[in-house]
Amino acid sequence: MTLDLSQFTKEAEAQAVGRTVPVYDAAGAPYLRTDGTAQTITVQGMYAPAVRRAQDANTQRATKGFRPRLDAETLNENGIRVAVAGLLGWTLELGGTAVPFTKGNATAILTAAPWLHEQTLGAMRLDAEDFTAGSTTSSPPSSTKPD
Repeated sequence: MTLDLSQFTKEAEAQAVGRTVPVYDAAGAPYLRTDGTAQTITVQGMYAPAVRRAQDANTQRATKGFRPRLDAETLNENGIRVAVAGLLGWTLELGGTAVPFTKGNATAILTAAPWLHEQTLGAMRLDAEDFTAGSTTSSPPSSTKPD
């Protein structure tokens, strides 16, 4: 019997296409642009090649040398690297000014706003089916909804 693994290939390819989702502040309110539309991020899935490379690089850094360095700060930095690798773009504004999408800006924002870091990783963890459909989410993740 020959295994037909083409379904796995399709799912992995779908992960790299990207999915756009709105972002929310720490209290769960949507971030809005000056024109009143939602600020958004576009992310790849956790199984997209760029994300897998970032995960592999984190593993290489963590296991390099005689004593691996796995403190809380390093683990947080590793998570931010994965989130940045998964970002494909955004429509973010700060103080009414569009923020250019760069790796440096992404790292700075995800470091300064841990709730955005969590939302980015959460959006990346969606099922491959969600990436194929290109659907969007209209409510904040449960971890950021106000009580």
